[in-house]
Amino acid sequence: MTLETSRAYHADARTLNGNHGRAEGPLGGGGCLRRHERGESADLTREPRPERGLTSGRPRRHAHRRVMNKEFDSYFRPPGARPERAVLSASRALRAASSGEVTSPLLTEGNDGRPCPEGALSEEVFGAVGDPARATRYGHVALVEPVSHPSLARPTASAVGTSGCDLRLDCVPVPPPARRPLVRMPGGAWMPGLDNVRYQDLIAADLRLRAALDAGDGALAEVRVRARRGALQVAFDALCAQYAGGAPPRATRFPRSADGRPGALAGRPEGEGLPGRAGAPEEPTGCAFLGDDAAVIVFPAAAVVVSLVDGAVRASFPAPLLQLLSVREDGRAAAFASDGDLYARDLHADVWLDEAPQMPIAAAASRAGETYLTSAAAGTAVALVEVLGPLSRWSTSPDGRLCWAEDTSGRGGVYDAETGLRWLDRAGWDLDRPVPELLADGGVVEAPDARRWWAGARQRQRRHGRRTDSTFVLAHDGAWRFLDLGLLVLDGEPRCRLDFVGTAAAFDRAGRRLLVVGGGHLVLVEPAPSPRVLARASLDDAAREAARLAKAARGRRASVRSRR
Repeated sequence: MTLETSRAYHADARTLNGNHGRAEGPLGGGGCLRRHERGESADLTREPRPERGLTSGRPRRHAHRRVMNKEFDSYFRPPGARPERAVLSASRALRAASSGEVTSPLLTEGNDGRPCPEGALSEEVFGAVGDPARATRYGHVALVEPVSHPSLARPTASAVGTSGCDLRLDCVPVPPPARRPLVRMPGGAWMPGLDNVRYQDLIAADLRLRAALDAGDGALAEVRVRARRGALQVAFDALCAQYAGGAPPRATRFPRSADGRPGALAGRPEGEGLPGRAGAPEEPTGCAFLGDDAAVIVFPAAAVVVSLVDGAVRASFPAPLLQLLSVREDGRAAAFASDGDLYARDLHADVWLDEAPQMPIAAAASRAGETYLTSAAAGTAVALVEVLGPLSRWSTSPDGRLCWAEDTSGRGGVYDAETGLRWLDRAGWDLDRPVPELLADGGVVEAPDARRWWAGARQRQRRHGRRTDSTFVLAHDGAWRFLDLGLLVLDGEPRCRLDFVGTAAAFDRAGRRLLVVGGGHLVLVEPAPSPRVLARASLDDAAREAARLAKAARGRRASVRSRR
């Protein structure tokens, strides 16, 4: 969340709460206007009357706001008596009062935090940022196909034909931005809450259904339409649950694994032991701390447990083309991913697991142009609507609870692995500035002046543009720490650039140590305001062990092929 966007949200909240800067209500924002919603029921066929003795426009605006807020509550929380009548009446009233249609799942555009013109913060629909209109104007989402309200009985064709009334809805009201305030996330960032996320999911699901309907006929197209039609209903049910206070349904938009459950473990990896290239040792593709004095280093064909003191090999096992996600705090299990499929291995029993161990397991993956966040613990798959292009950076926090996913333009952020709620948006961070360089032997090269810094931009790109050592942690002191392609960033401030080669990196859970592997070595760094090298060890033994496992796997596969 950029500074401009944060100010915009706070301006909306002050407009709503009488310029006192209070954003009331629960996290979802569904009840943040409750103390402003008192008032008598109104006749929707005529303009609300001003309060007795007052003739200015302000009381009329307040009365109109109360009417619309009551209709909005009736839409999502209909009364027990004749709920279908309340929902349909509220839907018509809110559609008539709408200031425009919301068609984009994006809240902001670019890196300057401007509201997206077609999004749920649109100035065209809700008024300019800071305008009192943003506390009163409603918008709407026009769905390509109607959905059923979870508070009403699911309509059947015979019931609709008998009553002559279709209880399904094709228009969803969008409340004023002031009613959807920012939420203070762990780590200190102010970000949109779950109410905005639910609207983003609904609009994204509607756009996917529109694309499926336009794709043409055929059996495969029909299967895709049915799946995306169900996803639209799931997104609407989750939005209703958000404002009604119920439990949201499980998302099922990204099925995976043998049993098709989103986020379910895939068991034993296909082609276990499948090596990378024969010949020269491969570079590490992942790493994680294992206690205080050891680490798991992942190569393309194997994972090796090594000592942080001297690099000695302690254990090894095949891990074909897997990305290491995290290691359980007690060191008993490790989580892996491959193209969105999730795996877990018991490091003590040395076996792959069919059921998720007691640890969060989540990963980001792309499917058909969409980026999803899958979680084994929650059993969910959530679309990351802010990520518009190919993933350029994605990593899981050491405890597995957060996932960092950004596209090549820097859109995305850090997400809660279970809910998909964004905790941090790095779009407004200014990272391209002169910083010192930290050498592998512990030496430090002072930062150049601005002229030399910009003159060396192309050389830096050649040296660091292909690095893959990106990782992050929300440290125990509440500060964000990132290693972004060799650039160490502490709470948005770049501190130094690592001069040595890194193909993988990981923080410990506390954020006090950073492990960087690559170029035949592991380097332990203290990620402090003045970073320093703590230790350095050779990975030659680990590379030889990984090559041995790869060679053995090639022999087994050759033997299997000869028997066939």
